[in-house]
Parts: sequence; structure tokens; C-alpha cells
Amino acid sequence: MHLTYFSQSDIYLIKMQINKPFRTFPLRTTLVVAVLSTALLVMAIVFGAVGIPAYGKAKKEIGVLWNDIAEQVALNATEQMLRYFQNGPITMRVIEGFVEEKQLQLDNNEAIFDICYRTLKENTAFATVHYFKKDGTFYGVFRLQDGYQASYRVIGADGKTVIKNYKISNGNTWVQSEEIVGDYDPRKRPFWKTAIDHPEGGWSDPYQFATTNARGYTYVLGQNSEKGIDGYWAVNYQIDQLDAFLHSLKIGAEGIVYVLAEDGEVIAESSNQDSQSIGLAWEQYRASQQTSRYFSTKHRIFYANPFPNESLIPWTVVTSIHENDFVKPIRQKALHSLMYGLVLCFVFLTLTAVFFGRISGRMKEIAWELDEVSNLSFGMRIADHLFSRIREINAMNHGLNKMKVALQSFAKYVPIDLIKKLIFSGRAAEQGAEKKEVTVFFADMAGFTSMSENLQPQEVVQNIEEFLTGVSHEVHKEHGIVDKFMGDAVMALWGVPDPIPNPAMAACRAALAIRKKFLGNPRMKHRIGINTGQAMVGNFGSDERLDYTAIGDTVNIGARLEKFNKQYGTQILLGPGTAESVKEVMLLRPLNHVMLEGRSHELLAYELIGEKREIAENIVQAVSVYTQGLEAYEKQQYREAAALFEKANALFGGDDLPSKMLMDLSKQKSE
Repeated sequence: MHLTYFSQSDIYLIKMQINKPFRTFPLRTTLVVAVLSTALLVMAIVFGAVGIPAYGKAKKEIGVLWNDIAEQVALNATEQMLRYFQNGPITMRVIEGFVEEKQLQLDNNEAIFDICYRTLKENTAFATVHYFKKDGTFYGVFRLQDGYQASYRVIGADGKTVIKNYKISNGNTWVQSEEIVGDYDPRKRPFWKTAIDHPEGGWSDPYQFATTNARGYTYVLGQNSEKGIDGYWAVNYQIDQLDAFLHSLKIGAEGIVYVLAEDGEVIAESSNQDSQSIGLAWEQYRASQQTSRYFSTKHRIFYANPFPNESLIPWTVVTSIHENDFVKPIRQKALHSLMYGLVLCFVFLTLTAVFFGRISGRMKEIAWELDEVSNLSFGMRIADHLFSRIREINAMNHGLNKMKVALQSFAKYVPIDLIKKLIFSGRAAEQGAEKKEVTVFFADMAGFTSMSENLQPQEVVQNIEEFLTGVSHEVHKEHGIVDKFMGDAVMALWGVPDPIPNPAMAACRAALAIRKKFLGNPRMKHRIGINTGQAMVGNFGSDERLDYTAIGDTVNIGARLEKFNKQYGTQILLGPGTAESVKEVMLLRPLNHVMLEGRSHELLAYELIGEKREIAENIVQAVSVYTQGLEAYEKQQYREAAALFEKANALFGGDDLPSKMLMDLSKQKSE
């Protein structure tokens, strides 16, 4: 995919062009000479010799501007559709991860139904979510007009398929509604070939769905295990929803946005008023083998922008603009001018020049605004202040503002700072990483699974939203970036992509702010793990999708520290690297030398108590006594250690789990 961005010098020139008068030919001199030196016949000849070329020149310049607008709209529409499509691959990979982490069992029909059902409810663009095996066994949940239906389908030895359909009851129980025998076999459906050809993930060609008879397309992803591919997860999109999405991108009075297959088949379109025209134009364009992405018919200008190769979507976005949107008013004025006499000729030519200038100026301003949108700069609202007597231009202004609102919504799905950094670099995103000092942060809701069992799905969603929103706000306030959401958990990074002063301190202050924000809220109990060290940071993923993140031992330690809170009853645990960076400001308790999962040696974990200037004296004394007890324990002075841990527990208020655990352990070893 090719994106065109203006340099600073380009932007300056555009500003100058907008502010200076619009000039195409010396109108005043030409008309004065004509009026003073020729008769009516000569005046008509001069008008024909000057007016017609001026009209053509103005039309050509406006056509160039409209070409630029068509290109910008196509590029932005492609970006928006990529975001529209990416929910499918992301969601399927999340479910694949649940299976790999054994959070989802594939031998439990209801568990598969539940994950499909929750996925459908959270993603309104999905029509169906299903899982199928190589033997033809099928599990799926469908979005119907009257609700949701789950289906379990097994192919018997006689080749017939037993289909058991289920309806949701009481919001969380699947009750069988019917059992029928049919000939459905997922291995004969179009998405099966996609699954075999692209087990790592791929998109099918459009086809007719068997259950709803609607036309759509499918994203398929293989479920990997130690034995290979166990089965395939798939999500269906309906064409009519893509049509509605494209309709929101409508430009001008007669502008149309199409999505075309390689053979020119119209997959989706914002309007069906000119489908025959695009078919003929596409055939001529492909037959000519021209390298330009622009092509045209008698009355329309087209711009073709294929989806990027890495998206695996073999389609092309085509914007079509009718000449009526920009030359019809000009043509009418030109024809009317023939009826005017000698006296009105000068006035008419002057008004025409002003008219052309205003149109060109408006086009340049809109092109400027489109460039701002392409750079994800939503602060300037130039189009809000544009007003033209031309209805089509006002319609474009309205459509442009609607497009900006849509882009602002999509920007919430990824860190916008990373997108801007990539755009301003002028380079496409590609795989690659470098070793950097980074502070990693993991936060997770405590007891979320058990709590969710007693709540309605909407209440679960509200709780997750409240927690993730609160954590994200504090992370951003301390100049961190939210790397990803993992169900009810958050991973954040400090120190990348751009360095900041003392990222470990910023992460700790964010953790303390989160603890304070949710203090006393039993639904928002949480655990946090923070670690600082070297990690590989950059773009990781496949040819079709990249993820900016950090990986390595530093990240693994941070994740395991978060989970280790549960064993010691703590809330915020730090790794040695983080503790070293903040020990002068923060009060830390060296908890114990712990053996984390996946590591061959122990490390000393620290509990973050708070900032020293805010901690009561008895807590400071308790931490000191606990530290002495830990030192005695490590020297195998178990009786002394037990006494110190008992004293520390009393200073902490008599209910400190780490003190109790080490006190009991010391007493056992002293016997």
C-alpha cells in the first residue's frame, strides 16, 4: 500500500496557494483589450479563443485536485477497513491463546458455545463465530434476527450430519431446541479451502452462508497443538454490514466507494446506482495494463487502491467521483455566458474567474484537511469553517467530518502515539526489534473468574471496562503506553518507544495511583507486578499482522511477579531492577527470595508499600523489623528470625500474611 504525505515545505506552499489570488490567465488585460479594440464579431471570436481554453484549464486543474481527493479518500477508506477487518484475526488469536493456556477445553461443547457467544456479543460486526475439526465436527453460534443460536453438528458413518441446535436460557445456559439430520459438511464449504491453504490465518472469497443464506466472507485460523492442527476457529462477516460501513464514507453528491475482487466482481459498495459503470471501467483498466492507479470513463474518475499484501485480503478499494460533482456548475455557467451581450461579457468573465478561484481554494483546503486526517491530527477542524455556495462542496465537508469521527473511533483500538511515530517516520511497519532498557507493568483483577460466575455478562463487561479504563488512565498520566489488554489484565510499558526520565519511578507511581483509585471497591481488587531490565522491543508478528511489544526474561518476570502476589497476599510486587531504581523514594519490603515459574534460580521480590514521605512511622518500623527477620532467616538463625517476624506481624496490625508465613517456616526449621 502506498501513502503520500506532505513535507513541511509542501504544506507551506499549499498555505501560500490558499492565501494568494487564484490565477489562470490575465483576465483583466484580455477583456479590456477585447472591449476597446473589436466589434461584436471579434469579441465573440476572442471569447471563443480565450474562454474555452480557460474553461478547459480550470477543469483540468480541478480534475487534478479531485484526483488527489479520490486518492486520499481511497487510502483512508482502506485504513479504516483494515481496522474494521482486524477484529476478526485479533479475536481468533485470543481464543487460540485461551486453548493453548488451557483456559478453554475443546472437549466441552458448552465452553465452546460460551466463548463464541461472548465474542459475538462483544463484536457487532461478526455474523457467526464457529470452530470445526478435520473430521467435519462443527460448533458454532449464529447471530439471528431474534437472538442467538448455537449449533453442534457431527457427521456419522453413513455420511449424514446430526445437527443439534440450542437457544440461550437465563443468559448463561444452552438448552437444546431441535435435532435434525442433514447433509451439512464444513469440509465442502468455501472456508475449508482457506483453512487448509492458510492454517496460520486467511480470508475466504465471498460466498453464501448455509444457515442464514446471507452473502459474506470468513476469516479462518488453525488451532495449534503439540500434535499439529486440532481444528480451526472462524468468524463470518456479512456483506450488507460492509455495504453500510462503506455508505458512511460517501463523498460528494454522486461519489461511490467500491470493494472489488480481482476479477472485478463488486463485493461491496456505498451505493448501487452505477454498478455497471464500474464493471466496464475495471475491465478496460485491467486490459490496458497501465501502471497508474487512476482510470476514468466518460463521466467518472476512479482511483484503485489494493489492500496491502500482508493483510491477505485480495481485494481493491476503488473510489469513483462523477464529473457532475465538480464540473456541472462550471459547464452551466459557460453555456449561459453565450446569451450575454457585450456589456455583460466583462462582468461574466470576472465572476467566472472568481467562481473558479473559490472552487479551487475550497478544494485545496479540503485536501489540506485530508492530509491532517492522514496524519491522525484531529485537533484542527478546518472543514468546520468552510462554507461554499456549491452544495457538493458542503456535502464533502460534511462527509469529511464524519470520516474524521470514524477515524477517531478507530484510533482507540491502538496506541495513537505509535501510529503517529510510524507515519512521521515515512516508513512502513515491518518486523524488527532492538534491545532496550524497559519497565514492564502487569495488572490483573483478583478473583475475576469466581466473581464473573455470579454476574450477568453485561455486569462482567462493565466491571472489566471500569478496571481497564482506570488502569489505562493512570498509565497514560505517568507517560506509559498500554501495550495490550488480555481479558481482565493490562500490560503496559515505560521507556519505549521514546525514553523518559526514570521509567521505573513512573510505573510505581501509576501502580500506587491505581491502588488508591480502587481502594475500598471490592469489585476492583487487583494485583500488580513491575520489573525493569533489558528486553527485546519492537514489531513482532507475521506477514499479515504486527504487534509492537516487548519480550524476554524481563517481561516474563514482571508477569510472574503479578501472579505471585496471590501466594503472599500482597498487591504490588517489584523485581530487583525496579526496586534499585526507586528505593530512595519508595518504601519497599524485601519480601523473600522466590522461585518464579520458568526460572532456574531465585530472585528477591520486593513489595511496594508507598512513598516514604507518606508512610506512617509504625509501618516503616514494621518493614525494618521484617527486613531484619529475613536477614536472620537467610543466615539460618531461625529462632531469632521467628521472633522478629512475629514482632513485624504485630507492627503491621497482626494480620500480615508474609510475616506469618515466614514466622511459621522459621519455627518449623528451628525445631
